Amino acid sequence: MEFGKDIGRRVTGVWKSRLDILINNAGIGVKVKECTKQNFDLYFGVNYLGHFLLTYLLLDLLKKSAPSRIINVSSHAHIFVKRLPSFERGDLSGKVKYPQLSGYATSKLANILHAQILAKKLKGTGVTANSLHPGMVKTEILKNNPINSKELLRIEIYRLLFKYMGRSAKDGAKVVIHMAVDKSLENVSGQYFENLSISSDNLSRLAKDLNFAKNLWDISLELCNAELELN
Repeated sequence: MEFGKDIGRRVTGVWKSRLDILINNAGIGVKVKECTKQNFDLYFGVNYLGHFLLTYLLLDLLKKSAPSRIINVSSHAHIFVKRLPSFERGDLSGKVKYPQLSGYATSKLANILHAQILAKKLKGTGVTANSLHPGMVKTEILKNNPINSKELLRIEIYRLLFKYMGRSAKDGAKVVIHMAVDKSLENVSGQYFENLSISSDNLSRLAKDLNFAKNLWDISLELCNAELELN
């Protein structure tokens, strides 16, 4: 969250005139259970809440720069979240025990919901918000997974899939760049993309729950309140 706040300040300080595109892509893969300095689950803090804070701090500049775009890099892995998370502070504690891949999937679900509620709130401003799955990209996101992980077998399978079936980082980046600059998407907002196309059919039931998205927005504001007050 410190990073998100710092970047927000730097951007508004250096590029005071305009910001055309904001791509929220920072993320971690499967790691040993840890928490942020604010005692949030590390997945949630890095993969989602930092993005939420950064985006919130830059909303005025994005509106001023319209037409502009917000792009959240999510994942098809969001479908692995099978029950409605509460996203309350207690559930976000690094001490909470749940399967490691579930933590990653939950953060990616939050990215999708974030884009959807942003699209609603920014309607008519000229700022669009969408989320995407860049495909299975060969990166080192699983590199630091602990050997004693209870999900070691599943993770090793993913590693093999990434290695032999994944697309290159360059090809993965092309998907994001397409979302950022393609003129046909200028007025498209609130959508989830896979393979350069709107992919609503691949959204999970939870990812289509607008009430859940609104609840997540309110809770995120509450969780970021201390950081926003110091801004």
